[in-house]
Amino acid sequence: MIKGTTISGFDFEIDEEILDSWEYMEAVRNADVNPLAIIDLAIMTLGTNQYNALKDHIRSKYGKLKIDTVKADIISVFNVKVEKN
Repeated sequence: MIKGTTISGFDFEIDEEILDSWEYMEAVRNADVNPLAIIDLAIMTLGTNQYNALKDHIRSKYGKLKIDTVKADIISVFNVKVEKN
């Protein structure tokens, strides 16, 4: 399990098995071609429950999600530093 914290302070875990799958590699390729596919890649990386929890964590007091805020947190998930014990 890979653990990290986004720039907004959301703690998350990523199952390393997800990152070592062909489907994940395909999703990375799709995100490289279509920037909106980063949404699918984020859901695949975090899982639906954590993805929704992240959105709730950064939702404004008016219930809105600013694109730049979501994007910055998702990028910080992808940039997590993996430390081996």
